[in-house]
Amino acid sequence: MAAQGDARALEHPFLRGFPTWAVQHLQPGRFRVNCFDAGGARTPRSDGGARQLLETLAVFAQSQTAAWALGSLCDGPTDSLVGLLARTLTLPAEAPPCFAFYDGPARRVNWRSSWADDADGMWVRGGHPLDGHDHFDRGHVNYMVRGRPLLIEAGTPGYDNPAIHTLYSTVVGHNVLETEGLKPKKAPAPMTVSRLDASGGELTVDGTTCYPGLKQWQRRVTWDRSQLLVEDRVTAPADKSAFMLFRWHLGTDQPATLSGEGGNWQAVWPDGTLALTSSVPLIVTQEKLPDNTVCLGRKDNGWDFTHTCVLVRTAQSVPCANLTTTVRGAPWPEAGAE
Repeated sequence: MAAQGDARALEHPFLRGFPTWAVQHLQPGRFRVNCFDAGGARTPRSDGGARQLLETLAVFAQSQTAAWALGSLCDGPTDSLVGLLARTLTLPAEAPPCFAFYDGPARRVNWRSSWADDADGMWVRGGHPLDGHDHFDRGHVNYMVRGRPLLIEAGTPGYDNPAIHTLYSTVVGHNVLETEGLKPKKAPAPMTVSRLDASGGELTVDGTTCYPGLKQWQRRVTWDRSQLLVEDRVTAPADKSAFMLFRWHLGTDQPATLSGEGGNWQAVWPDGTLALTSSVPLIVTQEKLPDNTVCLGRKDNGWDFTHTCVLVRTAQSVPCANLTTTVRGAPWPEAGAE
């Protein structure tokens, strides 16, 4: 169309906005936003699929953002025909913003402190009426510090993996709520963003309608360069109490050291700490769950790699629970330390 002088496609808002949306999927540590059945998260600079997408957008959509990302975030054009065309471009490079709130389908906030690989980053998932081909992940939070993943989701394995519909795509594979006796469903989860800038942000996700019968689940997330704070407010159905469970998937296969009692607990692992403060007594445990985010594909001796997941459960059936979770990265090693 463009070759014939018809620019309607190139000027369509979707195609104009798509390159920035695509580039903003890349998170620190060479991870990418992997909600919406998006597979694994590892994206090396040499990744052929990412480079081919960017060079296509740079050549045919004349996207300055795609041209910038191709050279700045990836190893440049491939040796394909489109890649050869991309090498001839003289587009001015234009880096996209490091953060965005997308309130349409694939409702999400994503943020990173800079475009450096060792930056901090996070993303939070909402839910939109037009969502499709997605997971039970409303309210999920991912968090990276200095390029290292602290909070992750399980990711998406191959469709032949027998655990895909039990441990990956369900609430079990995400950092979200599970309530006894209430079957979750995919439903809209509105997001309200109070602040979003280079220093961090504050938002609220309302996931109440995703748990039919639940009176309320509201999650408030605030973050900056020092920590991530998640405040959950859960109220059971009016006529009965319920056991409430939250999972926190850690970006490590190392065990966490758990300590605490009652409503105050802490989990510590080599890359970070997770502190819990609750209005009701908790039982905190950990288990290994499958991973297709930090590690990808099959192992020689089985289906899945695994990572550590911290399970936070109310000690008894309760009418409501308020839980605050604070996540921080481990301190930098001292100068001269190995």
